[in-house]
Amino acid sequence: MDSNRSSFLVLKTAGDFTSRSLKFVWDGRQQAFRLEQQQAHFFPRPTPEQALSAWTNAPARVMDKHGQIGAIGADGKRFQVKADWQSSQWRDVRASSDNPDAQTIDQLSLAPVLAPDFSRFVDLHVGGGSLVALAASGAENALVAMDLQRRWQQRCALDFVPERLCVDSRRRVWLAGRYTDADGNPQAAIAMAQGEPLPQPYHPPALGFYPLSANPQALQQQWRRDAEFYDGLLAMCVDADYLYLLVYRQTAGAYRQHLLIRALSDDADQPLLEVALPEELPFAVDCSAVAPRRLALLVPKPPQTGQGQWDCPVVILDSRQGTARLDGERYRMLSLESPRFMVGLDGKTRYQSAQGPMPLLPLPQARFPRNGVCILDKPLDAGTPDLLWHRLYLEACIPAGCGLRLYARAYDETDGKSAAEWQLQPEPLWLPQASELPFYAGWKTPQQPYQGLYQILLQRRSGACRELRGRFLQLKLQMDGDGRHTPAIHAIRVHMPRFSWQQHYLPRHFQQQERPLEGDLRPANGADFRERLLAAFEGQLTPIEDRIGAGEMLIDPQSAPAEQLQTLAGMLGVELPEHWPMRRQRDWLSFSGQLQRQRGTMAGLCLALDIATDGGVSRGQVIPVEHFRLRRTLATILGLDLSDDRHPLTLGTGQSGNSIVGDSLILSADNAREFLALLAPDLIRDSADDRRVVAEFFDRYSHRLSVILHGPAAEQRNGVEQILRRQLPAHLQWAVRTSDYAFVPGLSPLLQIDSYLQRTPAWKKLILDRIRLGRDGLLQNPIALAPELATAPETENSGD
Repeated sequence: MDSNRSSFLVLKTAGDFTSRSLKFVWDGRQQAFRLEQQQAHFFPRPTPEQALSAWTNAPARVMDKHGQIGAIGADGKRFQVKADWQSSQWRDVRASSDNPDAQTIDQLSLAPVLAPDFSRFVDLHVGGGSLVALAASGAENALVAMDLQRRWQQRCALDFVPERLCVDSRRRVWLAGRYTDADGNPQAAIAMAQGEPLPQPYHPPALGFYPLSANPQALQQQWRRDAEFYDGLLAMCVDADYLYLLVYRQTAGAYRQHLLIRALSDDADQPLLEVALPEELPFAVDCSAVAPRRLALLVPKPPQTGQGQWDCPVVILDSRQGTARLDGERYRMLSLESPRFMVGLDGKTRYQSAQGPMPLLPLPQARFPRNGVCILDKPLDAGTPDLLWHRLYLEACIPAGCGLRLYARAYDETDGKSAAEWQLQPEPLWLPQASELPFYAGWKTPQQPYQGLYQILLQRRSGACRELRGRFLQLKLQMDGDGRHTPAIHAIRVHMPRFSWQQHYLPRHFQQQERPLEGDLRPANGADFRERLLAAFEGQLTPIEDRIGAGEMLIDPQSAPAEQLQTLAGMLGVELPEHWPMRRQRDWLSFSGQLQRQRGTMAGLCLALDIATDGGVSRGQVIPVEHFRLRRTLATILGLDLSDDRHPLTLGTGQSGNSIVGDSLILSADNAREFLALLAPDLIRDSADDRRVVAEFFDRYSHRLSVILHGPAAEQRNGVEQILRRQLPAHLQWAVRTSDYAFVPGLSPLLQIDSYLQRTPAWKKLILDRIRLGRDGLLQNPIALAPELATAPETENSGD
């Protein structure tokens, strides 16, 4: 809401710019609405029969990050690998034999990954970081999963005949196939499997309580639901959110392809959305996600053709409308040796060419249509009938040689939308400021006159009264380009209702007395001319008033410009390190008053450390410990061994456990005085020697502080020490210590603090004489199909 109490509605997402025009697209990478590329495509045109024949004989292949190629053996029984695409020598992929009766590590030998007896592998996929999944059908229908790093393999039975499968980022295996129901009718089905073996073999004892299932998370089929694959299932793939199945239907000799789309949900009842592919596309046999909501379709090359380079069709999917349309960009392929995409661990889509596996990329040269018109489906709802729409602001880019025109129509009832006339608006006027909103940086840096903020005063094109009134406002956009460039809109803000200077500040006889009429071609009356003339000045002055009204933002540390933070620090008498990140500087200024009030206290120190370490105290990475909490006596309590030198919980953080209050027998005079000093020091007044023992006992712990740094906080040691020097009193002795143990349960009840919980830290690169195996570093297999063939990337060092 601005200084005139006018608010605005905004369009800035893909859903806001939905239209039925095929010439426009929402560019998710640039977050802009623009003309879509419409390049001439050159697709192979095999007959469906030729495509199905080529697809039947094409093997599924996968690729790891070392360039190794994995495939199903020629006999369908083995999973094999070769060192690179040029190699001709295949060898078996080996993993743990998964022997449940293994008692020693020697019995856990590596064995080839084989299909069950009298069964064959039918599909192969890799994903989830290191998981390979193979579907086997025959006498036994099964899923075989293998981890490329931990080298385990597991098998689970399936209650249907699998045909295709894929692995998502969460290591879930999605399968599709067929089964025969109780009536003997064939049915199509989709299933999901998930699970892994235990890190170590578990053998339940013969007697005693033990789990019903040794591994409740073992690989198993979670659920199965019926689906409709029509006449055939060709391929399936996943992106970050959806599962896609490519199917086809044959009717009277004609083939039609469809996509079945399902959200990646563990819910078995998640519905399937059917989307028909455009009829102009050739018959595709494989699919792969190249970007969110963008699916590449692989078409086999026709036999006996002389042309070697073709385009790969890519379709844009709209799950809300259930439509698919061809992407205007060209995805060129150098050659095509196999009608199957090659799945890789890096998530990139590759096709198999004569030059090896090649990533599928769009051509960088742009080809835009020279003009296009679209109507935005989403109208703006003001919620008030007969509302006067005021002004429209666009954050856009209009390159040289391009143009942008806007039409608008307003109406009160949805049934009257078609009766409302489209009104051509004035050309957008470029403004020098980044935004009309106070201190908002906008999407783009203003560059006159091609980029930045543009404004349009909403009005009718003709008529005695040119006000644009109605509850709803719908926009129509016209973009003109030069073939190489296109206008782009990042956001549209429509302000309403209009604050009329004429209506508020001039006598009544100067105000508008007429109403806007459809089809009115008369020239504007005097009141309308004054209204639009005054609105031109209002458009310049209102943003200035808004900036003045929001002036407190300039002295608020959380919203002030970055260049003013040092000025604010000087006004408050605060020392603000310039090398700190901007977020940290703002937080330090925001809490400067509280830091001054609590300076020298434990609460003030914790707050200062929390800000200086970007929340390290709140996360438990930085723990200030006052030594008086560690006061413990070395006295012995008869009958109890409370020493914690080797205690698994406290890890030797204290000298003795004898600070527990209770019935105790003290066997040492000096220790008895320490024990009494801990509980009631005022009772010790017998002699100077007794008082000296008590003083020494307290002196070991008084006015002392330690700060424990866990995990990543160790890298901020210098900053922590600077805070301690500035915030602690001079008489207080302090020390900073780093901890190798992230979680020490015994410290929580002892120090009244929570120990730091963290994920298992990444292992460090091996450095001779510095890294301790099993604690700082670990020898492990590379994530590769064949670790013995894997080589380190040339850009990385293997260690010292």
